[in-house]
Amino acid sequence: MGVLLPGVTYEPPKAILGLTDAATPCFELDSPYQRGPAIRTIQAALAANGIHPGAMDGVFGPMLHAAVLAFQAARGLTPDGIVGSETAQALGISWPIPLLADDLWSAASPPTTPARPDEPGPEDVRPANADPAQDNAVTFTFEFASGRHYATASTGMRLCLGSPQHHVDDMPRLGLAQKPAHLAHLAIAGVYDPKDFDASHPGWSAFLHPTILAESGGYFGRINSYDRAGFTFGCPQFAAHTPGANLILLFRRLLTLPTARSYFPDLSLETDGQGEPRVHCLDQHGRMQNLETASQVLRPNGRTELQLLDFMRYLNANPVEVDQAELLALARLILWCVEDDEARRAQVDLAVTTSQKKLAAAAKKIPDLEGKPWQEACMVFDILHQGRGRYADIAAALEEHDPLEALSRVSIGPLPVQRIKTVRAVMDAITQQGVLNDWSPWDDIFG
Repeated sequence: MGVLLPGVTYEPPKAILGLTDAATPCFELDSPYQRGPAIRTIQAALAANGIHPGAMDGVFGPMLHAAVLAFQAARGLTPDGIVGSETAQALGISWPIPLLADDLWSAASPPTTPARPDEPGPEDVRPANADPAQDNAVTFTFEFASGRHYATASTGMRLCLGSPQHHVDDMPRLGLAQKPAHLAHLAIAGVYDPKDFDASHPGWSAFLHPTILAESGGYFGRINSYDRAGFTFGCPQFAAHTPGANLILLFRRLLTLPTARSYFPDLSLETDGQGEPRVHCLDQHGRMQNLETASQVLRPNGRTELQLLDFMRYLNANPVEVDQAELLALARLILWCVEDDEARRAQVDLAVTTSQKKLAAAAKKIPDLEGKPWQEACMVFDILHQGRGRYADIAAALEEHDPLEALSRVSIGPLPVQRIKTVRAVMDAITQQGVLNDWSPWDDIFG
């Protein structure tokens, strides 16, 4: 319906109002979720417009709904989360929505719905694109029982991968989380011990211990796939979403190991246009895809940031379900860390390098930080690693009468009381043992 003003010449009303054929459905968040190739076309169009749509899975779930809302708000459209003709036109796609010429959604991706307790897991989840010549590539079967996901490797080891965990940050999410009981079976080979790395990293192996225990309880196989990072792994908890840092750097190191093809037969290091080694994946078309391409993402909360979307999707294809990708990636990583000393060493090597870089950068911004006792440097590193304080906050704390106590109170958000208790307790134990009495991190950083 509309109102026509006298004396004004109008085009036919249908053109003015943008009416559509009633038989052409709109796309929106519904129950059950709408699915289909046209929805993947919407996801691709959002990504092309700089909006992160979530997994390219052809499913209209909460993350796609949030992405549509963000796009509509940015373009001045009615923010209803519904893709009709007007929103489709703004996205640059015709109406009714055509399928993509190369419709990856129809390539029968593994189902993303987690197995139920009464459903057996897949018999073999070795990726279809794995090199058939690699007969030693580990395969897994999965099961879900008593609220936990399990994987049994072809080597015979059974792993507890964790339990589903709901989480809300900039949107509702669902992923995996682990409690100590989930990781008890890894206590021998899977727990960080500073003595194991003191020869290669004297001083630093003990210096990192407080933060590692606070982050993961010391478990090399610790996972968090329920927050915006998509996939966070390891005893120092390396996140997947950051370009040129954290988990992608760990994968660069892991893929240089001779055992890499046994655990990730579909990944390799290939040089990019600048001749730098980057993590690549063999896709279903036999092409090598660079997983390190950074994308500018508009998050559902309206903030923008650079993320490694392809790497995140490889590890966790769907942020609102426990999907096959994250189960397989986690099983491979845990088993690798249990069976290969060098895989564990890669985590520690990267943690040492990361801590040195963060402290060196902080020393350039914070007056008189260089030369402070290792205890204060340790607390500063923990603040920076968790991201709970700014340089100015740290500088102000260092000026107080008891700097260590003041640093323990630095926090942008709610104070993580238990974490700080853990860090302080381990630091006190190191001090009492005299392990770092004659050691300073600054000697190695600026020596």
